[in-house]
Amino acid sequence: MTEFWVSQAKHYCKICRCWCSGNKRNIQVHETSERHIENTARQLRAAVAKESAEKKEEMLVEREIMRINQAAVFAHAFDPFEGTGREAAA
Repeated sequence: MTEFWVSQAKHYCKICRCWCSGNKRNIQVHETSERHIENTARQLRAAVAKESAEKKEEMLVEREIMRINQAAVFAHAFDPFEGTGREAAA
């Protein structure tokens, strides 16, 4: 009887975005390769930079909200029409 061709399992490395054969030895060789280690380090540095940028952006937004609130309190404190019934006339 004729033997059917069977595809060999492949392993996809998400860090390097490449395929390698699916046996354990080749996966281990790939994961200890210089290319994989450099890509892992690069990905970690990018994640740390992204997190610090997000924290910085969050702090800037928080400061801006505080500034706007302080300006609103200041404007409300010195409103010349407060207590004159302006709200009732509207």
